[in-house]
Formats: sequence, C-alpha cells, structure tokens
Amino acid sequence: ESNRINQTERTKEEQVTIERLETIKKEIDIDIAPQVKEYEKDIKEFMTQTIKTEKEKDKQIYKAAYLGEQLMHILFNLDGISCGQDFLEARRLRKEAVKVAQTLLDKVDDIKSILKSVKE
Repeated sequence: ESNRINQTERTKEEQVTIERLETIKKEIDIDIAPQVKEYEKDIKEFMTQTIKTEKEKDKQIYKAAYLGEQLMHILFNLDGISCGQDFLEARRLRKEAVKVAQTLLDKVDDIKSILKSVKE
C-alpha cells in the first residue's frame, strides 16, 4: 500500500516537473525561436547592404545581446529544475529543451561575432 502511494506521489511530482518544462519549451518555441529566426533574416539583409552604418551594426549587436540574455535566462531556469532519477520523461524533456536553447544561443553568438568583425 505505502509503495503504491509513493508511486502516485512520485507520478504527481514528475507531472508538475513536466508541466514546468513544457511551459519553458513553449516559451522557446513560440517566443524565442521565432525572434532568432527573424534576427537571422535581418542580419542576412544587413550583410548584403553595401553601406553598413555603425549605428545599424550596434543595433544588431544589441539585439544579439538581448536574445543571448533571454536564452541564458531560459538555460538558467532549466538548470533550476531537478529531475529525479526515475523521472525519465521529465529528464528527456529537460535535455531536449536545453539542447534547443543551447543551439539557438550558439547561433546568436556566431552571428554576433560575425557582426563585430564587419567594417563600415
């Protein structure tokens, strides 16, 4: 009997963890990923311009810093979610969300370093 109650509590606890992870994943998919995609598009346009002003370059670098901060915040939130050994689904979701956020962050960092090397 006590083992069954323990199993139910663990399941509820994992479900709460899964819901937190799904909320963060949704934030990545609905909010951050589209912003990064739009930013990539803006940078491609910026890079094709013959005249690149310092002001425009700084604006794009600032946008990269903003997106980087958002992604670091998400990674920090994911890091704060502990998944028990037997929370297999929660662990899988957390790993997947970290991978997506890290990939987006790497993309933003790559763009930022390209931008910084641009001469007027």
